[in-house]
Amino acid sequence: MDENDLKILEILDEDSRTPYDFIGKKVNLTGNAVRTRVIRMIEDGVIDDFIFKIHPSVFEVDNCYVYFQYPQSASIAAVISKKLGDDPHYCEIISGYDPSYAGSDGSVIVYVMGQGEEDLHKQVDKLKRKINDVDDFLVIKRYTPPIEKVKINNSLLKVIHVLIQDVRTSVANLARDCKMTSKSVKYYLDQITRYKIGRFSINTQPNKISQRIFINMYISKENVDYIRFEQLFDSILKKIKSVIFNNQLLVDPPGVYCEITTESLEEIDQIEHTIRSFMEDNYTFKKMFPSKIIYRKNLIEKIVQDRIEALEKMTD
Repeated sequence: MDENDLKILEILDEDSRTPYDFIGKKVNLTGNAVRTRVIRMIEDGVIDDFIFKIHPSVFEVDNCYVYFQYPQSASIAAVISKKLGDDPHYCEIISGYDPSYAGSDGSVIVYVMGQGEEDLHKQVDKLKRKINDVDDFLVIKRYTPPIEKVKINNSLLKVIHVLIQDVRTSVANLARDCKMTSKSVKYYLDQITRYKIGRFSINTQPNKISQRIFINMYISKENVDYIRFEQLFDSILKKIKSVIFNNQLLVDPPGVYCEITTESLEEIDQIEHTIRSFMEDNYTFKKMFPSKIIYRKNLIEKIVQDRIEALEKMTD
């Protein structure tokens, strides 16, 4: 992989519906050349899938990350996935290495979803029972700031359903599959962006991407507001120009869970030093170098599918 590949990944992660011709202009390549590179990255396992990341609160779904240490295994993520079956409440399993645990490559993060706070607690408890005998079981609760509510009518639901199946489908194909006009489809695509219903992105495998180092970090401290955490990351960005924060999420108690890419281990040390000096004392700090991610069908996709099936029964 080269710098153009990394830039293409960055653009697709931000908006995976971006046309290849437009991406080409950003990286001084033709649209066909971009398409060829994307196909190669799919074949090499760098890109797992093009996805529509729906904001959980849109469908009244609560979510969190659960971090724990699992007995050493060559394929920890696969072992955990098998234990959980096809349950869509556990939609992402990340395994990797936490340097704070000497000789261990058994760090795991599971992304958990629930239909409301009570169900989320139930799913976390079920996860703990299924995996049992783990160390440092930490629940990282995602903080969801209030967002402007949008009514998911039947037409918007159909558009969301098709986008879940194929996020890069054309407006013309969306109109055909949803049985509506292209003008209506464009209206609903605008609604998705305007009301932050979700974003178009990609799933990737960090260990397949060369020239960058990936790390998952969780930093939390009681009685610190979110503005201070934003100041922390602004400080890091000023010191290290090449650092990229992906999926930066506010968590409760006050803190941040994020995925970071940098160019060297020295930069990671510098990031950690900045965090520790900024937080001073009495804070929680976890880091993990991810090696394998298993992406699974999630609860929101199931909710959308169930609503579509109910809608189709009503119209039969």
